[in-house]
Amino acid sequence: MRAATVLAGFLAFATCGLHAQQLTPPAAPVVSVSANLKELIFDWERVPSAYTYWLMEKKDASSPFTRIGVRIPGSRPRAAVAVAVHLQNWAQTRYAVTACNSAGCTRSADIDPSGLMLDTIGYFKASNTNAGDLFGGVVMSSDGSTMAVSALMESGNATGVNGNQADNSSPRSGAVYVYRRDGRRWRQEAYLKAAVNQPQQSFGGYNFLSDAVALSGDGSWLAVGAPYQERQGVFGAGTVYLFHRETNGSWTAQGSLNPPTPVRASLFGDHIDITTDGSTIKVTAGVPVDDDIFTNENLLIHFFERQGSAWQNTSTFEPAYPGFNCGKNRLSRDGNTLLVHCGSETEWTSDLVMTFKRNGATWSKVSDLFMEPTAAWQPLSINDNATRLALIEALPGSQERALKVLSWSGSTWVREDIVEYPEAPTFDPSTAGWVTAVKFDRTGSLLAVSAYALGNGVVYLFDRTADAQQRWKLRRIQRSPITTGGVNGGADGFGISVSLSASGWYMAVGAWREDSNAVGIDGDRTNNSAEDAGAVYLY
Repeated sequence: MRAATVLAGFLAFATCGLHAQQLTPPAAPVVSVSANLKELIFDWERVPSAYTYWLMEKKDASSPFTRIGVRIPGSRPRAAVAVAVHLQNWAQTRYAVTACNSAGCTRSADIDPSGLMLDTIGYFKASNTNAGDLFGGVVMSSDGSTMAVSALMESGNATGVNGNQADNSSPRSGAVYVYRRDGRRWRQEAYLKAAVNQPQQSFGGYNFLSDAVALSGDGSWLAVGAPYQERQGVFGAGTVYLFHRETNGSWTAQGSLNPPTPVRASLFGDHIDITTDGSTIKVTAGVPVDDDIFTNENLLIHFFERQGSAWQNTSTFEPAYPGFNCGKNRLSRDGNTLLVHCGSETEWTSDLVMTFKRNGATWSKVSDLFMEPTAAWQPLSINDNATRLALIEALPGSQERALKVLSWSGSTWVREDIVEYPEAPTFDPSTAGWVTAVKFDRTGSLLAVSAYALGNGVVYLFDRTADAQQRWKLRRIQRSPITTGGVNGGADGFGISVSLSASGWYMAVGAWREDSNAVGIDGDRTNNSAEDAGAVYLY
């Protein structure tokens, strides 16, 4: 009897002790943080008695911590979070890890990730990096899965898809490199050249003011212009080459697009747009006056429609008024709106942006927007369904240019306000401060404006305010990740091109004069022995 009583007392004491232990919350995790491309990784030692963990985040100093992601089992002390580097509030965002059991939860010390920002920026180079190739004209698919990057001065003698990258016997023939995302990892899929390789043909565009590379929304169709290609013995007639990604991930050449008659120095393929569904391609070509290559008074716009994998030229029209030199033009991603920017050749008094709407195969002009004379090749952008327009306009009585954002009222364009940045962005051509790219996200709520010649290059990010006025506010100034060193003393041409995914989550920025001799993705950025090889940064 006595033995049984002692045993019962011992069991009661042990049970009470175990219960008391379970009522004690776990200790605070001790967390370390590291980074990969667009990703922060959190690691910690397992905490005794913790059966689950949560990753916590607060966006700024005044916000509380909130759970992000899914529950983390106690047996897996690791978590990762994807970041949009260009949208992250690096100065104020904090993370923590909370360990929990039935008695409660205990949060780790606050984690400041700001020191890892540069490590989360992707760094892309050509697979055959060479000095002077000017790799950096980047275009991204709407879904953020694919990037195509042109290297204007690349001299490979290959043709088609994934040819020999080591033979540099075709000077300045140009190349395009295709990269694809698999989850959070990227790889190069293709090295593309024209089917007919000619020196100086400018496959991918003849300068970064061109729009000679275009991707469909899912990245499966790619159009690349070779505007200086000689065709049928006609100099600068130009050609557009088509490529398609098959279901197994391989790329195949799909022929070319050409106007009915080659025209000398028309540079067919210098400006290309493709719709999100990949069914319509717009290609522009100038008809020079008096053999002047740079005068596109008789601009022609060609539309090609796809049935299956076959393309047909369905319409061509000349949009300009007599006496106007037309440069930049944009087709909306839904294929229903066309904008054409022209400058007066006879009177330097105004510029004109013409808006055309499509009804079936017929295009009709619905609006003329007159503006201060700027330059017909200055960039402009519209969002996917053409409800918003951004362009660069001269300031009255000044050499400076300024950003202008407008919304479509149904019959005309109405200016929207830009607030809390009263001094800019303005750009002075006399200091080479030209804007080189203006790009919207799909809805027209986020806007990237780049100027490669301002210091080491800069990208301004604007978004619309949530108030009733829905005005535009500067969100971030993104500067080059590399600010010193290199053959050019840090002048890497950051911002020569910029591209946003439809959601704005991905942003790619070209730096055509970056000097590293690295090859591929996330190589060594510090060896600056390949002058003007070029690079692309992914945010």
